Amino acid sequence: MFVCLTIIYHVFVYINKYISSVKVSHSGPYLSHLSRFGLLDPDPHASIYLLDKRPKKPYTDCSSGALNSNVPPIFYSFIYSRMKIGFSNGDFYRLDFNSNQRFSNQRINFFKDGGSASALELCCYKEEMVDYLLDNDIDLSYFTYLSLHVPDLPYKKDGRANSVLSKLELLGQKYKINNFVFHADTVIDWGLFNSFRGLPVSIENMDDRKKFGRTIDDIKSILYKHNFKLTLDLQHCFVNDSSMKLALDFQEEFKDKIAEYHISGFDEELLHYPLFKTKQNIIIESLKYINLPIIIESAFDKVGEHEEEMKYITDIINKN
Repeated sequence: MFVCLTIIYHVFVYINKYISSVKVSHSGPYLSHLSRFGLLDPDPHASIYLLDKRPKKPYTDCSSGALNSNVPPIFYSFIYSRMKIGFSNGDFYRLDFNSNQRFSNQRINFFKDGGSASALELCCYKEEMVDYLLDNDIDLSYFTYLSLHVPDLPYKKDGRANSVLSKLELLGQKYKINNFVFHADTVIDWGLFNSFRGLPVSIENMDDRKKFGRTIDDIKSILYKHNFKLTLDLQHCFVNDSSMKLALDFQEEFKDKIAEYHISGFDEELLHYPLFKTKQNIIIESLKYINLPIIIESAFDKVGEHEEEMKYITDIINKN
C-alpha cells in the first residue's frame, strides 16, 4: 500500500513539474481542453496559469500554438479523470418492473459503471418517488455529484407544489443534492420559489414537443429574472437544430449559468436513445465545458449498454 501511494505521489509531482515547464498558447487544440476543464483562464488576454495557482511568470506563446507534442499520455488521463460524468437512474426504465426499483442497491451499483461514473441524477418524475427517497436511506455516498429531476407537475402557488418543494428541500439536506432540475414549461408561477431560496434550482431547455423553453430568448426570460441555473440538454438542442449551432449559442449565452449537461442520442420513436447506436457524434462534439457535470440520459434496452455508452461518449470527448 505504501509503495502504491509513493508511486502515485511521484507521478503527480512529475505531471506538475512537466506542466510548469511547458509553453502554451490559447490557440492550441490541447488548450481548448484545459479551458473546458477550468484549468485555464478562457480569457485570451489573461495570464495563463495551469494547475499551479501561485503567482509566477506567465507562460509565453509558442509558434506552433499547441502544447509540446511529447506530453505524456498520463497527463491526459489525469485531465479526463476530473470529469464528473454519470447516468440518470431513469436510464433503465424499460427494465424496471416497478418505479422504485431504480433506487435499489443493484441499480445504484450499475450506475457506478465499474468506477468510471462519479455523477448521478435521480429521476423522480412522480411525487411517490420523492417520498420513497425520504422514507428510505439510499447509499449515494459514492457519487461526488448528485442532481434530481423533479416530479412533473404544474408548479404554482398551491398546496401540492409547496408540499413537493418542501420535500425537495429535505432531500437536498439528506443526500446533499447539488442541483434540482425543472422543466422550463412546468413552472407557472416563478414567485413560488421565493419561499425556497435555499433550493439549488436549474431550468432545463425543452425539445420540439414543447411550446416554451426551446429558445435562448425563452430561457433568458427566466434566468435573467431569477437566480437559477441552466441544465443544458444537448439532445433537445439537436432536435431543435441538427446543426448544433443552437447548442453552441446556448453555451456562449449562458456559460456562467450552466449547472450540468444532459446528453443522449435521438430516435424519432424512442426519443432519448444511446449515442453508440444513433452515431450522432455531433451532439457529443458540441459539448464545450467538460469541467461541468455530464448526465447521460440515454434509455437502454438491456444491462451492459450503459458501459458501451459511457465508453463511446468519453472516447469522442477525448478525441476532440
